Amino acid sequence: MRIDFSTNFVYTAQLLQTKTETKMREFHEATSNEHVDLWFAVKQFIEDNDISCEETIYQTDRVVENALDFIAKLANIVGYIEYDE
Repeated sequence: MRIDFSTNFVYTAQLLQTKTETKMREFHEATSNEHVDLWFAVKQFIEDNDISCEETIYQTDRVVENALDFIAKLANIVGYIEYDE
């Protein structure tokens, strides 16, 4: 039995392109208020955790400790995955 990898590759590439296009459409459909809310949430996190450079993120326990609340805040702005029931 011979497997045609080129067909599988083309199908996979098309699927990835479709998913990417969908995500880009979702991003562009976001309101400017959501974009502003995200910007301020990130800026606030940086200021609250005194992040002055990338090393601060990796080397400071307080950043890691506060990351879960930060991610929840971002998810509340962007939205969650909706599962079909």
